[in-house]
Amino acid sequence: MKKYFIFLILTFPASVYGQTHKISGSENITVLEANSMEVENKGGYFFSEIKEATENYNKGVELPLSKINEKINYYIKAISYDSNFVEAFDNLGRLYRVQGEFDKAIECYKSSIKLFPGGRVSHMNLALIYNRQKSYQLALIEYFSLIEIDSQDPEGYYGASQIYLNLNELDESLKFANHALRLYELGDYDFIEDCHFLIGLIHYFKNDYTNSRFYILKSIDEGYSKSKIHHQVLLDLKIY
Repeated sequence: MKKYFIFLILTFPASVYGQTHKISGSENITVLEANSMEVENKGGYFFSEIKEATENYNKGVELPLSKINEKINYYIKAISYDSNFVEAFDNLGRLYRVQGEFDKAIECYKSSIKLFPGGRVSHMNLALIYNRQKSYQLALIEYFSLIEIDSQDPEGYYGASQIYLNLNELDESLKFANHALRLYELGDYDFIEDCHFLIGLIHYFKNDYTNSRFYILKSIDEGYSKSKIHHQVLLDLKIY
């Protein structure tokens, strides 16, 4: 088996990193720093009705990531004014994750989930941390939660596929990746090349070089960077 390549070449969809938008009292919109998954007018997200909490939250959003400690302080202040401020917990968790303070990040995401079990942001980012820590069964629980929240969202299936690949459960990995691909094809998603690459990678570890080459070439044609792919994989598949 060639499993030692997995941790070198697996990537996460770019959708886990996102834009920031300020909250105002009159707008019912949020695109969280934690990722770019839409939560506009659905899913039950709510903003704080406490002025001081919202003001500190917005100050945190406005600052660049280079001022991460100040951002953290603003989100902590926001939560001190409103301990039910889901978005503040999500964004604070993201910043702790950036700093490598994973225990603090986990606590933030757990607090967010306790307040809002249907929040995809917190489940997704918690899964990413568990995956990084190689706590694969815990990561799977979070990805299955994403699937339960929205069975038509491919991200949960894609993430579960990656975890099963790390566990060397290739048949399960391929099953979830194919399901994710069907959903990506049905929707308007920008990162389908990541899924094609993942399927190609699974076939590679199953020693099915024909299908592996087909899907990896397809992902490259769609914009997946060859520089992300381990050179041995490219050599074995005769992709130059």
